[in-house]
Amino acid sequence: MTLYSAGPDGDIVELTRGHGTGLWLDPASGRPWTGDLRWPIGREEHFGAELWLQTTCCGGRLLWARNTEHVEDLSAFIAADLRDTSGTGPVGTMSSRLPAWLIDAKHRDEVLRHLERLRRRSGVAEA
Repeated sequence: MTLYSAGPDGDIVELTRGHGTGLWLDPASGRPWTGDLRWPIGREEHFGAELWLQTTCCGGRLLWARNTEHVEDLSAFIAADLRDTSGTGPVGTMSSRLPAWLIDAKHRDEVLRHLERLRRRSGVAEA
């Protein structure tokens, strides 16, 4: 069994199970993995499957969405002239969880073009 995790520099590390120990092993040293056990960006959080709705944009950065509704929400947020930042609670607002490059005005047109491609890939016509 293999697990992919984000390494200390953000690179993808392929971990393997140690025989008889049940521990995830660092491939470089063969020792137990002490970093975070999380899937890299663009993978489903429970099983690690690669997300189907993803593309690269804005200088090679990964733009992804979980489903058509997620694409629609991102598109509406990025296209908005005035973005709602009044969210409260532990989750906060959408903008508090999005990377800065994604909400930067200079990338707006490119991000919206790529989101439209993801919308078409999902089989939903433009609204």
